[in-house]
Amino acid sequence: IKYRVRKTVLFLALAILLCGFVPGRVDAASLVKDATLTVKQTVTGSPNGTSEKFEYELKALTTGAPMPVGSSGDSYRFTLNGNESKDLVITYDTVDTYKYQLSQVVTSDKKDYDRQVYTIENYVMQNGSEDFLVKTAIKRKDGNKSPTLSFTIQHKAKDETPVKNTA
Repeated sequence: IKYRVRKTVLFLALAILLCGFVPGRVDAASLVKDATLTVKQTVTGSPNGTSEKFEYELKALTTGAPMPVGSSGDSYRFTLNGNESKDLVITYDTVDTYKYQLSQVVTSDKKDYDRQVYTIENYVMQNGSEDFLVKTAIKRKDGNKSPTLSFTIQHKAKDETPVKNTA
């Protein structure tokens, strides 16, 4: 009887072990998907527009939201030089909706800035059993949809009042 019980327990343990390692099975935790947000900066009205640096900040509005590599907690700061763009890559491994805010960092009122603030929502969805799909919605601070994350710094002529992008 002892032998039969031991044999049954061994058989059940082996069956359970094999069920956990079925080929072709994908755990949800192994699924990952990268989403790329492209931030574009345009500097106009300045003879040295291509050499001017401006700082930006991407903040997570959703607690625990994934952030680009190099982030500090729920914040990622980066600079753009002149008419430059940057791809922000965020890797997702969980189905959910993640909300972010992107704006230029204003360090001086004496400098021209684009005061636009974007709200970004990345919708991470299961696409079949082996893939994620990420849909991105971008809104300006006025609530209208935007196809891009674009900042324009328009320098004023010496005798003009500052031009601010408030759209």
